[in-house]
Amino acid sequence: MGYTESDAAADMADIEAEEARQAERDEKIAQSERTIAKLRAELESKTSSKAFKEAFGSAASRLQLEDRLDYATWADENLQAAAKLNKSASRVTICLALAGMPNYEVNDERDAGLDLPVGMEMLDAIMPPATDDTWGPYGRPQKLFHQITRMQGKVTSGKNKGAPVNLIKILWTRPVGKMGARYSEGIKLDAMGICYAHIHGKGKVTKDDLLDYWSHTVHGREMPGATNPAYRAMIGEGPLVDESPNQWQTPGAYAWGSLDSLQRNDTTIPERYKAESAVKLSKALVAVHGKDGAEALRFLTKDDQEAVFRDVLLHAKIGNKGIQADIIEGLDKATYINKVAKLAKLYEDEHQGSPTGEDVVNELICRCALAVIVRVMTHRTGDITAMDATQVQEAFINYRQTAEHVKELTYQVERLREAVEPHVLGPDDYEPDEDSVGERARTR
Repeated sequence: MGYTESDAAADMADIEAEEARQAERDEKIAQSERTIAKLRAELESKTSSKAFKEAFGSAASRLQLEDRLDYATWADENLQAAAKLNKSASRVTICLALAGMPNYEVNDERDAGLDLPVGMEMLDAIMPPATDDTWGPYGRPQKLFHQITRMQGKVTSGKNKGAPVNLIKILWTRPVGKMGARYSEGIKLDAMGICYAHIHGKGKVTKDDLLDYWSHTVHGREMPGATNPAYRAMIGEGPLVDESPNQWQTPGAYAWGSLDSLQRNDTTIPERYKAESAVKLSKALVAVHGKDGAEALRFLTKDDQEAVFRDVLLHAKIGNKGIQADIIEGLDKATYINKVAKLAKLYEDEHQGSPTGEDVVNELICRCALAVIVRVMTHRTGDITAMDATQVQEAFINYRQTAEHVKELTYQVERLREAVEPHVLGPDDYEPDEDSVGERARTR
């Protein structure tokens, strides 16, 4: 039998069925494409939104959509992992130091080519001095190597035991063409490490800095510039690092009436601050050492705060009482950080140059707080072996008054002698002999 009409009808039915299936597939594909386009539009909107900018930074919101999604995933993953680790001042300081290095690393080949230290010697050299407050209450570790080895691996104790600790990674290599022990050729800040520095670094590593790191590690973008102060000094791009960063330079009590009063004349300090606990005193002392004017100002009473305000305003050439009152009223409503910032700006508007208004105001406030702490603790400890400033001042006043009184009496005696001697001795300066003296003594 040949190709019949029924065969043709069957073939046509198959073709129509296949066309229908193809049309259904095309519709599903088109629907999927419309859904994808809609989702992309939503993602585009969400990753360009104010909320995304606040979470990941404005620079991240300008990336291509796929990069935005990849970066958001990377940042979220590493920030959450870093947040699970306990804060350690020495860890934060090391991460911050590496964050300021070219390509975020100590690189032996690069540094040896510049005739600079390498390895742990370089790591030690780029750290802040031991006197820097960034090391926290326990100070700088005596051996950085021990701290470095604990910045990779896993948490060994506590509720997060077993969690990864990938703050840094040691760059290992082996001799070319040789079988032998591997050796370190550098130390690099890891993704979790820069996120850890962002969380605990008090603004020294920004959201845009995180994006730069991601671009470096994911897309191979070179970051040759250095912001680490010690390294910049070594390569001749910055000044030498001050080994005594807490040494103050601004004028002391002789320049400030508010401070002079607290140090020498105010005998009411122990009474006015008698309710302050040891915890509050110690917190204030920490603020003084860190030159944290806002926290030190919080410790002072309202009256002592106002004395500081008026003192700064006078130095800022604002002597009008009405204007002072208006400014102080505004300061009373501000946060302590803003109080200090406002005073610093007023001072700097009148005194350009170095030291800055910020340094002057912070150091004045901290000196006032220290004067109070010393007076309070001298009173509480009953330290009678060392005279405080008030006792010294009182003793000096008593001495000066006595000296002036003696001087006046001496002058009067001399005047009296000048008036009396001519009548007693006569013109011949008669000197009595021993017998006449004895005779006068017997007749008294």
